[in-house]
Order: sequence, then C-alpha cells, then structure tokens
Amino acid sequence: MQEVNNPFAACRDVLFRPNPVFAKLARVNNWSWVPFLLLVCFSAMPAYLYFNSVDMDWYQNLIINQQFADVSPAEQDAARRSMTASNLVSLTILMSSIGLVVINAILAVYLNLMTKVDEHNVQGFTDWYGMTWWVSLPNALGAVLSILVILIAQDGQLSPESLNVTSVAFWLSVPMSSEWFTLTQSIRLESFWTIYLIAVGISQWTQIPSNKVWTIAIAPYAVIWTAWILILLF
Repeated sequence: MQEVNNPFAACRDVLFRPNPVFAKLARVNNWSWVPFLLLVCFSAMPAYLYFNSVDMDWYQNLIINQQFADVSPAEQDAARRSMTASNLVSLTILMSSIGLVVINAILAVYLNLMTKVDEHNVQGFTDWYGMTWWVSLPNALGAVLSILVILIAQDGQLSPESLNVTSVAFWLSVPMSSEWFTLTQSIRLESFWTIYLIAVGISQWTQIPSNKVWTIAIAPYAVIWTAWILILLF
C-alpha cells in the first residue's frame, strides 16, 4: 500500500483509506495545521455565500417571526437593524470557528483519558487534539454540499437550514423556532463518518481491543444525543 508522503494527500486519503494516514500521523509532527485551516475555510464559505445572496428583508422577517415574536416592537427593530449581511457573516464565522476549536479540544481530552487504559499508548493530549482535525474532515464535504445548494438556489428565499444540508434539521425542515432545531442541526451524516475515523485512529495509535475502540468512538455522540432527546421529551 502506497505511503502517504504529505499532509495534503493525507487530507484526501483519510476520508477513504484512513488506516495508512493515521499510521503515518503517529510518526510525523505539524501536519494537523492543514486540516485545521481547511476546516476553518470551508466552514466559513457557506455562511459567506448564504448571507450575501439571501433576500435580507425576507430573512429578517423570518427570524423576527420565529425568534422575536414575543418581544416588544422596539426590540424587534433593534434586532432587525443588527441583522446585516456583514454582521451575520462575521458572527457565523466567528461562532463556527470557536465552536470547532472548543469542541475538538473537549474531544481530545476525552480521547486522551479513554486511551490511557492502553499501557503502551504514548500519545498525549496534543497528539489527540491534532487527530480531531483529521477526523473532522468529513465536515468539509458537508460544507461543499451546502455551498452547492446555495449556489443553485432559484431565489433569495432559501431557508437557513441550507447552511447545513447534511443535518436532520434540513431533511425534516425543522424550523429555527422549534426546540428540536439545535439538536437536529447537530445530527449530521458526517457525524457517523467522524465516528468511524475516530475508531480507525484509536486502533492505529493504540492496542485497545476493537470492541472497546468502537465503544470509545461512539460513546460521546450516543450519550450527548440521548441525553439531549430525553431533556427535550421530559
């Protein structure tokens, strides 16, 4: 099997033949900056395209009706004035970038703790944090699909769910006003791809048995989604 020789090839190969990529990543340093930059750029593009093409009057009315229907007219006007294309692009990009950094840091802490059961494991927090950017690369493909949907839209009245077309929220047309919106936005096709890549990465970097590897990979998603559903139900 051909060895991966550079981080750009690794970004491609990790999606389809991840085993040799993670084997290589265990022996090299500073490659994780490449997927980090790719993810930041790709996460920004759908928001930039969406807010620069959407009918802003329609979008403002949609958000006011869904999220500010119970506030005073003065507060609605203030919210409307703050919803400019530049403000919304900046806020969305900032929040998505911070979210990626924080969520991946939490995941890295989790992986670092869970893999300590392997006494031969030599990977530390920074190694696992680097891995989180590689296992997150399916999100870039999700962003590409969102970009395509935005670009081929027939008019400027495209629902905000189009920023994340691989999510359950998009498939089921869950409105932003729904208490289920945030949860369904978080459940995406690429989440399951990421779980698979986490399992592959752990299996390459440790000697943990396969059944435990899959438990470690699946557990954070299963626990968070299940707890979230129970909170919404009860």
